[in-house]
Amino acid sequence: MRHFIWYKTSGELGGVESRTGGWDDHVDITDPNTSDPVAQLIRSHRPTSVDDFGGFAIYECDCPIQNSHCACPHELVSTHYYESNEFAPKPDRDIELNGAAANLALPNDFTPGTTVSLTLRSSVPDGHTLSIENISGLGGIIDGVQSIGFTSGISSELNINVPPQGVMGAITGSSNLIRDFRIIIRGWA
Repeated sequence: MRHFIWYKTSGELGGVESRTGGWDDHVDITDPNTSDPVAQLIRSHRPTSVDDFGGFAIYECDCPIQNSHCACPHELVSTHYYESNEFAPKPDRDIELNGAAANLALPNDFTPGTTVSLTLRSSVPDGHTLSIENISGLGGIIDGVQSIGFTSGISSELNINVPPQGVMGAITGSSNLIRDFRIIIRGWA
């Protein structure tokens, strides 16, 4: 099934332009001379609505056309970036809370009212930054959106405020080179 992914000049994949059942083979949003009216509209709108817009890339997945809810391009956006006209996988990352591996599937329990230190390890270039923010709907455990930088594959530390007993808070992190993640912190003594 054919999809189009838009990306920023940094290589970060920004989003998906899809049609139910995929785009017809003759439609190419990457072509400035496309005659398809929807493709023309997307080509004229997307570059003006995104800072640092880089372009569009074609992504063909193996889903049958009958699959009207294909998730493949959305998974690609969270796990890859765009470089040298190719989708490249984001490098692995290790996430630590107080020096121990973070659980990305279940809540991480810590003493209520304390502070926990978050650190990441990944093979990204020195100076690379990662944005971290609270997930809405759960308690805020960091102030606003925070950025952490990397040196020699290790991030700077980010302090997280552990919520009260039994309360959960969550953060999410993303960058163009590091796989997105979500961590839940629960106050539990």
